[in-house]
Amino acid sequence: FLESRVGDESWIAVSLSVNKLQSLQAFQQAGIPVGKFSVVSSPEHAVMAAQSIGYPLVIKPVDGGKGVDVWPGIANESALIPIARRFAAESRPMLLQSHFAGDGYRLLVVDGRFVAAARLIPASVVGDGDKSVAQLIEETNADPNRGRGFSRLRCVIELDESMNFL
Repeated sequence: FLESRVGDESWIAVSLSVNKLQSLQAFQQAGIPVGKFSVVSSPEHAVMAAQSIGYPLVIKPVDGGKGVDVWPGIANESALIPIARRFAAESRPMLLQSHFAGDGYRLLVVDGRFVAAARLIPASVVGDGDKSVAQLIEETNADPNRGRGFSRLRCVIELDESMNFL
């Protein structure tokens, strides 16, 4: 969020802007539909909250930005638990919320006026009938336009143990 900060914004305002719980509460108070949501700190509480919210759902950190550690489309408890364990192992509270299917956008507002929008395109690979998904991802990540930590136009595709094809 640092590249979006202007000189006269306070650090408190910037810090509050990345608090997803406060954002959801503000949207809700303004009458904007946000679905169901809950903040939890353990896999057990995540399972209980998911039963109340319903599947599919999204898990994300309460604080953060740019879609880092956002897990959309969680379809069931077996997909939920490993991700909730990752958050709990880092002592990070997690926000569970209803998942709304559709395109995602980042909007830029300057001086109270909308000036631009960017459509978020999820990372993907297309099989060739020969290579494994991991090999296809490795080839895709070789693109010099991909980098880590938003240092490039596109981010590298990260692999971890929660992906069921590894």
